Amino acid sequence: LKIPITTSLCPSAIIIVYSRIIRRHLGKATLVALLSSSTGRPITSVAWQTTAAFVPCRSSSSLCRGYYTLNLCKEFRLYSNMSDESGDKVMSLKETKEIDAVTSTADDAGIQVKKVKKKRRSKPFGWRDKKKKKGVNNGEKKERVKNYRKDNSDEEQIPHGGSYAHPDMKEISLLTKVPDMEDTLDESDENSETSSQGKFPKRKVAMLLGFKGSNYSGMAMNIGMRTIQAELEQAMYRVGCISKSNYGFPSKYSWSNSARTDKGVHSCAQVCSGKVLMIDEDWEVVRTEINNFLPPDIRVLDIVKTNRKFVARTYRDKVRYMYLLPSFILRDRNELRDIFTKQGCPDNGRFAKDPLSETELAAIRPQLLNYRIDKSQMELLRNALKSMEGTRYFHNYTNGKSWTDKAAQRYIMRFEALEPVIDENGVEWIPTQITGQSFLLHQIRKMVCMASEVARGAANLSVIEDSFSQRKMQTSIAPAQGLFLDMSFFEQYNNDKRHNVESPILWHEIEDTSNAAAQRIQKFKETTLMKHIMNEEYNEGNFIKYIFVQEFKFDADEAYAPLITNDTS
Repeated sequence: LKIPITTSLCPSAIIIVYSRIIRRHLGKATLVALLSSSTGRPITSVAWQTTAAFVPCRSSSSLCRGYYTLNLCKEFRLYSNMSDESGDKVMSLKETKEIDAVTSTADDAGIQVKKVKKKRRSKPFGWRDKKKKKGVNNGEKKERVKNYRKDNSDEEQIPHGGSYAHPDMKEISLLTKVPDMEDTLDESDENSETSSQGKFPKRKVAMLLGFKGSNYSGMAMNIGMRTIQAELEQAMYRVGCISKSNYGFPSKYSWSNSARTDKGVHSCAQVCSGKVLMIDEDWEVVRTEINNFLPPDIRVLDIVKTNRKFVARTYRDKVRYMYLLPSFILRDRNELRDIFTKQGCPDNGRFAKDPLSETELAAIRPQLLNYRIDKSQMELLRNALKSMEGTRYFHNYTNGKSWTDKAAQRYIMRFEALEPVIDENGVEWIPTQITGQSFLLHQIRKMVCMASEVARGAANLSVIEDSFSQRKMQTSIAPAQGLFLDMSFFEQYNNDKRHNVESPILWHEIEDTSNAAAQRIQKFKETTLMKHIMNEEYNEGNFIKYIFVQEFKFDADEAYAPLITNDTS
């Protein structure tokens, strides 16, 4: 409690109260009477101050001597922080040891101090006590989950089941040579763990990948499966970018994938982030070394140093996929049925996964290669793709989602069909590009299938609108061989979240010829991915099998009929 003492003729003084205990036990009336008698001034009111900010006396008189400081619990003092006219400071009273001595000291100064005994409040039964009681069950304490970063025990930690560091992954060693964790240790790894002079610094980077997913079970690690992430981790370990203690534990080096591509899906712009050992000051050298240990269908296209908070999955603003659609699946339904029927390929108990034999494919393929889409069909396809843009519920374009599920809502920024291209085998392909914030499982392939159904006359545009309603609709799925990840965007990171020491992520600027990474993406896309998809279709006939199933196994008339309303009035 600080009391500004003045000798001016002002009728009252300003009282600042800091303690809530004083306010609770004394009250305004008692405090006013106490201060009036102690200071000899007519105190009229007390201003309660809850903050600790000090408000000085605004008296214009130069006779301000100091401030009375009254602590009702411990001591009574008189501080002087202002000088009088002679320059001498007012001396403070001696500090008393006990609260009983406060009364006698205060009487000399003319202040009556009342001793207030503070009552100890009983501790309520809080959530911490409940948590302690819950943890003890029949005298048995719950085992605490150990933190592998702070665990210094000798217990052996088991690597991720999808990493090649796991012993069970040696079963697929015929596909990929798995290093022996007990005998293999690179020199760079020894230096990073044992030698302080040769220890490599660890940096957070963004890594751009391009791969063909035909021989892999998706991007992310999967137990007992051959994945892109497992191949990349093994190559980084052999180079020295990942230490031996972190090999097989992606969370230890903060690994993150911007997109989770499905089995068989390709990519030319998959972005990963993680903390890697900087084995060389030039990231181009690091990229080359990693590519030397990767399979030929996986390439690291660029490495960019980022800030420590960068996460590829959360910092990505939007993503663009491309789907290559052969024109012959948009052919008239009657013409397609005649082609399959003349070759002796009707539906007679065939399996949907492998409906046609190699002989039947060889006989049907020449009749479909030379088909070209006309302008009316192209316009209908573009209108169907355009109708799927915006924020909609795509519960009918994935698995396990209902119309009431908020997770089924997605925002499609753009869905368009580019100009057709013809491959070296004479097949016409229609590249379709879809841009959005995120996508559900099988969403893009189901959307392409629905748009192609409209373009070839199996459905109309009203069916697409009905698929976004609360009705449950049976939708088919297009082959995975035509889909690949085209580009990942990090515009918000480039504008706001990037420090001056890091380089911006400008992989989408393909028009800039000086951007070497963007040129590598375009080259990998045109010469590797698109060419691979076209040759794969010519050799395997995945889209021919797909259109056969759509005509003879999937009854489009029955699936879409309940959603098509006709006016009978």
